[in-house]
Formats: sequence, structure tokens, C-alpha cells
Amino acid sequence: VTVNYGSNPANNGGGDPTFAAAWVAYAKTKNYGIKYWEIGNEVYANGYFGNGYEYDLHILSQNEADRLGQPALSPTAYGNNSLQFYSDMKAQDSSIKCGYVGIGGSLFTSWAQPVVQACGSKTDFVIHHWYPSGSTAAMLAASVNIIPEMQADKAQWTTYLGATKASQIQTLVTETGMGSNTGAAVALFAADTDLTWLENGAVTVDYWYLHSDLLQNNQTPGHAYYGVQMAHLLAN
Repeated sequence: VTVNYGSNPANNGGGDPTFAAAWVAYAKTKNYGIKYWEIGNEVYANGYFGNGYEYDLHILSQNEADRLGQPALSPTAYGNNSLQFYSDMKAQDSSIKCGYVGIGGSLFTSWAQPVVQACGSKTDFVIHHWYPSGSTAAMLAASVNIIPEMQADKAQWTTYLGATKASQIQTLVTETGMGSNTGAAVALFAADTDLTWLENGAVTVDYWYLHSDLLQNNQTPGHAYYGVQMAHLLAN
């Protein structure tokens, strides 16, 4: 479950940790059994690095020039703010795990490093969204990049948090997909992607979107469904 980091219920400021904590308390009361809670969604795209799309009212102005490089939108601010989310949410249910938004690729150092330094000592897991691009063939071959991405994560955690804490942090791939592709390629992609992440230490891989060749709009299985099913059976 992703809690709202970007805006409060009144829609006049950033996310409210007490509101997130209330959701945790509610879920516990209802015995929903929710274990993993993400702090925000793709916060690195809030405009701090330019041309953002992620809603984040830690700065009210939506003008791109006003948001670029604003300290309140920075990875350090996100990490520091996440500490209060962790504290308030775990006060309601100490058994849950809380994680921050990570990223690979071009923003790995500029985003992930300040976040790790700010809140890594408290985090339980790191969130990855993984969407390879290019031709169908290129996307089918992209799983080889998962291994160095996981290695880079672990090296960074070890550098800033120490080997013991680094070994305790989990990786959750909460979004992945093959874009507009359909057919057998998507089944192959889903199976290969799931299994490559899992064999290299991820604890879950979630295909996105639900109704984008995973399930059809009439709820019947799509191509990706069978790839995920194959990975599921093999994992069992």
C-alpha cells in the first residue's frame, strides 16, 4: 500500500504522516494483514530535477521554474520527511515494514544517495519501478541489467549504512511492464523479469498495469498472466 507523501487531505501542503498512521491503525483494526507500506510514489519526479509529473505540495507552485532545485522537493527532504512517516506509522503497528522510493539509471546517485543517507537507517525496504525501453527485442534482453542494478543498490547501502543494515534491507519491485507490447513476448518478459529479480534478492515483483495484458477488461487472463503464473509455479 502506498501512502500519500505528496499532499495532505486539505490539499494545501505535503503529505501528513498522522493521516498515513491513521490508515495503518485502520488496517490493523480491520485485520487486513498489510505488511508493506510505501512512502509516496515516484517522488523523484516531483519537479526537483525538472519537468516533473508527480504531485507534491511540499512546494505549492506548480510552475516548473519554481520547483526546479527547491530544497523542499529534494531527495534529502524526502528522506528526512520519511522518518516522521516511519515513526508515526510504526507507532500504530510495530509489525509493519516501511520503505522509500528508490531509482536506478541516471538519477541513481543524485536521488538515491541523499535518501539513503537521510532515512536508510530506518527503512525496511526500497521500492523499484522497472520499465525497460526500446524495441521488443531490447526489452526482452533487458533483464541482464537487473543484476548490476541490485549490486549497485547493495554497494550503496553498505557504504552509507554498514554491512549489517544493508543485509536487512529488502527490494520490492512494485511496478514493471512491457509498455504497449502484446502477445507471446509479454509472457516471456513477465516470466524472465519476475524470476531474474527474485533470484537476485527481490521479495516481490508486481506487473503494472493490471489491465494491460495481465488481465483483459473482462477479467480473463492476458499474455502476461501466463508468464507471471509460470514464475509463480517455479518459485513455489
